[in-house]
Amino acid sequence: VPHYQKIFAGQPFVCSNPTGLEVKTVDDREPSATGDTFRFTLKEGFYCLNQIIKPQKKKCPDYKIKFCCP
Repeated sequence: VPHYQKIFAGQPFVCSNPTGLEVKTVDDREPSATGDTFRFTLKEGFYCLNQIIKPQKKKCPDYKIKFCCP
């Protein structure tokens, strides 16, 4: 089970088998336009890795995610 399904278990906005995910910053920028280091897959969801890869140098902005459901 992907981590985001554990975090949001039982919430109506997360389906059990999403067919896609869309991620943007809360101010609607694409992750690739932020200079952030991240990992983004349907299986794992979205992880901003700035503090892991570049400790204390760049903090991750807030992100929002949309789940595409069948």
